[in-house]
Amino acid sequence: MVAEAKKYKLDALTLTHINCTSAVFPFIQEAQKNAIHPVIGIDFRNGTRRQYIGLARNQDGIHEGLASD
Repeated sequence: MVAEAKKYKLDALTLTHINCTSAVFPFIQEAQKNAIHPVIGIDFRNGTRRQYIGLARNQDGIHEGLASD
């Protein structure tokens, strides 16, 4: 994902997971290595039905998401 973002000269990229934030650290590291701002989110679902998507505004928001995992 990060390689594609770099190829298209994106300066930010969002990663969302269903009801968790399990893969954020490798994503953050890879994005930062490539000068891309990582945005972390959670795709909140009830079963297979999407309820909403939450995006962290800052580090505090990321920690809130990690606390809910």
